[in-house]
Amino acid sequence: MQGQRRERIPHTFLPWIAGIGFFAGCAGILATAARPASVAPKPVGLAATESSAESTYPFEVRAPFHAGLFHWLDSIAGTSGGKTIPVYRKEFARRFSPTLDDRSSIRAFREARVFYADGGVSQSAADARLEAQKASGMTGAPSQAGPASFPPHGYSSMLGVFLETDSLEASLARLGTETDGAHLSALTHALESFKTRYRSIWGEAHYLPKFVADLDQPGNHRPIEKYLAEMARFFGVSATDPPRPRLILVPVPPGDGTHAQAVGVNLLLEIRPGDKPLDQISVIAHENAHFLFERIPQERRHRLEEAAIAAASQGREVWELLHEALPTALGQGVAQARTHPLHFTLDDPWYHIPAVDRLAKKIYPIVEQAMDEGRPLDESLVTAMVRAGR
Repeated sequence: MQGQRRERIPHTFLPWIAGIGFFAGCAGILATAARPASVAPKPVGLAATESSAESTYPFEVRAPFHAGLFHWLDSIAGTSGGKTIPVYRKEFARRFSPTLDDRSSIRAFREARVFYADGGVSQSAADARLEAQKASGMTGAPSQAGPASFPPHGYSSMLGVFLETDSLEASLARLGTETDGAHLSALTHALESFKTRYRSIWGEAHYLPKFVADLDQPGNHRPIEKYLAEMARFFGVSATDPPRPRLILVPVPPGDGTHAQAVGVNLLLEIRPGDKPLDQISVIAHENAHFLFERIPQERRHRLEEAAIAAASQGREVWELLHEALPTALGQGVAQARTHPLHFTLDDPWYHIPAVDRLAKKIYPIVEQAMDEGRPLDESLVTAMVRAGR
């Protein structure tokens, strides 16, 4: 449902940079512990002898340093789109007393991020091409080379590169084929200049490998896997066919909520100190719902959209909201109610956008009944959701 969204990056960055010193007086530093290396990819899922096929939902769990570094700087720059941006900014200002050079690097990072997301033209790329031609002995008048044009990739695509690749170097190499040299250089400089400071934060995130180890315990992964397999049946898609989802874990400072995001098969999850796998089932389910919706064949998705539009005069608007409201109803609704019934409530916010939160709670009874009955997502179910959410 989320996939590679094309909306623009929230422009919240520049006002914060101007007033970055405001947070410098905040107190408190995380306790230091042994530094964890990037957690190697770990497959999670029951063997066929331990679980019926109906309860199998294999996925991989990773905690790579370079993905954490990018998300950290992305949040500080205000370009991650996450609701935890203020938490990262306060921690950064409190711990590292940002300099003018830091502010300049963050601005350049943001400009590179926006250029990659929105696309644009670059004279520097054309100049580099001419220099390469001259070096190789090729002839060509400089006046014939105009600015190079780069297509928009969408705001989540750069994050997707860092989640997909295995190292910082591989991420930058891939981006080098998709953006201009000036912005790539600025991005590289920003990441390199902040890398040492992020290592101190990463070194304290000893709870990340512990979370991965806890997730591999049968008492934790079995109920999660069983529910995800049930969600796959609800969406009417395979729970086991490749490509399979990958949970990419990154640390987030304690004291507030968490942000998560699905980019294709890669599902970013922020983990706080003390978080337990079953405590995160609502978030894991929410992001996997995005992944599973994208597995629905395009022609069937089109039929679902047509049913939504035909269901009410506001059908198109409700359909757009369902892209977040349905994963919310499945994760923060059904999964939370089943796993933590004593803590389940309709009174607290499930989602940080009010319109999505309201719709998720309106469709929750419909989604809960469908899941209990094993009913798949079809046109009649979408119609009922749209009419409930009018």
